[in-house]
Amino acid sequence: MMDKVSTNNILCKLEVAGLNKKNKSFLFSNFYNYYEEREGIKKFFITSYKNSPHYVSLIKNDFQIYLDYVSRIDQPDHTISKFIKLVENFSENELTLNKILLKKITLKKKKFYLIVDGLHRTSIFFYRYSLNSLPEKYYEITNST
Repeated sequence: MMDKVSTNNILCKLEVAGLNKKNKSFLFSNFYNYYEEREGIKKFFITSYKNSPHYVSLIKNDFQIYLDYVSRIDQPDHTISKFIKLVENFSENELTLNKILLKKITLKKKKFYLIVDGLHRTSIFFYRYSLNSLPEKYYEITNST
């Protein structure tokens, strides 16, 4: 088993409904041409977590990017204030207790790790710590979707 997962191999799912002209410009740069359906209704793009509104909002210090995305998807519990609170209260110790869930997947004959749970935590972790990999103590491999 690997003890670290390279940042280049960590992907996330973004709901297509959350994308608009304003945020598509940065999001479409590195999308895999892959859709996944869930419940037969929602469609998702799979891309690097680095293209997610979560991570880009932190890098650009512009939480409007995050708000533009979450306001279009059915997750009313996701707000800018809650995201900022997560950032402010983030600790590596919490990450060891509440690990990021990753699933091994293959896209275009390459192996990746898809974030099943923990996109906010992943984004905050790599924003705070400019590392090239995610240490094993912060993630768990799962088979669930």
